[in-house]
Amino acid sequence: MQRIWMRDIDGSVQKEIIRNNYYNLPDYKNLFIKSEEYQNTLADENGGNKNFV
Repeated sequence: MQRIWMRDIDGSVQKEIIRNNYYNLPDYKNLFIKSEEYQNTLADENGGNKNFV
């Protein structure tokens, strides 16, 4: 999941995942949300740059 956040500069992949209802994969929506929360925490810890890892 983190690779999506790191490489999806314009948000197009995220929009595609949501538009396709998380591809009906079990618990994928929860993982997607948790990954976003984790990435936002990284961004805060690293001065706001979401792509810094």
